[in-house]
Amino acid sequence: MHFLLDADSLIYKAGCSNEKRSYLIYSGPNIVASYQYKKDADEFVDGDETLTIEFHKEAGPLANSLSNLDNKMVSIIEHQRCSSYQSYIGGKGNFRYDIDPNYKGQRDPMTRPIHEMQIRKHLVDHWDAQVIDGIEVDDHISVLLLQDQVNNVIVSIDKDLDNTSGWHYNYDKKKAYWVSPEEADLNFYRQLLSGDPTDNIKGVKGIGKLTAHDILPHALTAERMASICWRVYEEKGYDWEYMVQQGRLLWMLREFDVMWNPPITQPEPT
Repeated sequence: MHFLLDADSLIYKAGCSNEKRSYLIYSGPNIVASYQYKKDADEFVDGDETLTIEFHKEAGPLANSLSNLDNKMVSIIEHQRCSSYQSYIGGKGNFRYDIDPNYKGQRDPMTRPIHEMQIRKHLVDHWDAQVIDGIEVDDHISVLLLQDQVNNVIVSIDKDLDNTSGWHYNYDKKKAYWVSPEEADLNFYRQLLSGDPTDNIKGVKGIGKLTAHDILPHALTAERMASICWRVYEEKGYDWEYMVQQGRLLWMLREFDVMWNPPITQPEPT
């Protein structure tokens, strides 16, 4: 099979696994304590205004990051079902920022790997990675998967891609699985209710994954699920435009340049 590899996650894995991260606690110019996790640093400070917390990280040699990447790439493409592959990394532009400037607004830039740019270049130079502009890598490989569900498989650890039907392979769990068209739609509409905190997509306030599963059981048509979602949005005080915005932020493209539109018409105000 042809592996459609989301290599953005590999950049983070290769770089972050070669970094030492810590939370340093200062009293004036002096370091008085160091913790790996912020919650432990917060407990140490315990509201003491004379103490400050600073995030610190340092990377090992670049060669270690590149070796981490190469080892992971080899382990993926040596899979017995991989007959060919293409890796992809994100480039410039993302239409979702035009929909909502706060998209992914909660992500801390300090979490980006120190060796990110060198790892990206290595992927392009040594692994023939294609740089995708304008849309996310997720969208690009989602469309390609749907163009040939017999021969293509998405290789990624991103749960959002479960909104696309076809073969998937999680390289972390070494697990291959099939997502049916019905499951893909169900995953999307449940996410339309719960949102995606990782990407700063709010959805309906107060509705998490478990509640979304209860509201939308299996064996419903896309039209029925959209109607149920709209009823929930409306009951919570949201308008139609807000629901459409949330859906377009969450929707993995199934065709290039075709964004999500509800499969129902906007009901007349009562």
